[in-house]
Amino acid sequence: STCRVSPLMQPTEHDIAWAAGFFEGEGSINILMANKRTRIYLRCCITNTDYSLLQFFQERWPGFIRTLSPRTYHKQAWQWVLAAKKAEQFLTLLVPHLKSDRISEKFRLALEFQSQKLHSSGRNRSQEYHDRQWTYYDKMKILNVRGVHEITIH
Repeated sequence: STCRVSPLMQPTEHDIAWAAGFFEGEGSINILMANKRTRIYLRCCITNTDYSLLQFFQERWPGFIRTLSPRTYHKQAWQWVLAAKKAEQFLTLLVPHLKSDRISEKFRLALEFQSQKLHSSGRNRSQEYHDRQWTYYDKMKILNVRGVHEITIH
């Protein structure tokens, strides 16, 4: 199930700085494929067992919160999700507060990916455009490999 709400409050500079630190440690940035490999999109999310932490993000940057199916011997968890332009707007706010070079590289790649997206129907997109989307997809996949800390993508 999901929960969608409109913004309840404008984030303060303190909120943004705190969110950056929390997201840097607990958040996830992905470039994912949708609908049978024909569309690729940006998504950022936070998964947590403390619903109130996710509410903090949802109140300031509305996306949606989904309930995750609990696994055996695990606590109930939820996931706050933003995609495409909403993810871009959120990540852009956090950039000045980042501390980790590795996470900054993910942000840079995510924002570059989103900025070059064509927002028209898919019928007029060239093969070169599709190839470029897959290049971003592959680069983010490499950056998201657990334990990989010293990669610079060009």
